Amino acid sequence: MALIACDTDFLIKIANDPLPKFDWTALSKQNEFCTLPSIVRELTNLKSSRQRQTSRRAVMALSIIGQIPSSKIKVLTIEDSQPKWAEKSVSADEALVEFVAEDPRKRMVATLDGELLSKLDTSGLPYLTLSSDRPLLASRRAMHLSRTEVK
Repeated sequence: MALIACDTDFLIKIANDPLPKFDWTALSKQNEFCTLPSIVRELTNLKSSRQRQTSRRAVMALSIIGQIPSSKIKVLTIEDSQPKWAEKSVSADEALVEFVAEDPRKRMVATLDGELLSKLDTSGLPYLTLSSDRPLLASRRAMHLSRTEVK
């Protein structure tokens, strides 16, 4: 079971666009989804955007945190010790990389951000992204999950 931290772009995509080849129920049976406080801050800032579409999409992304059927995207809370990824001065992308780097065997990032994907790939850290609206898991070796494998 992996703990998958969703980034801003990923949350916006899954909250706003139909993804017929993406089965949350199947993925959530084997994995747990979360997001970091820095991602929630980023979405909250986007909610105030002057561009109406950006604002609306950010509001939808914030609304699904904890709402996806059969899977809860929870916001990780910080206990007594504060890891580097929880610091407010750390960018959202840095926080996600640090979070996964702490335990790459049990954690990964869900992202659509090309720059972040490149950082994760270069570092050899696992991630989940979408390719033709299908989940693509990468962990040293990329692998498409077919509909039958995901269900």
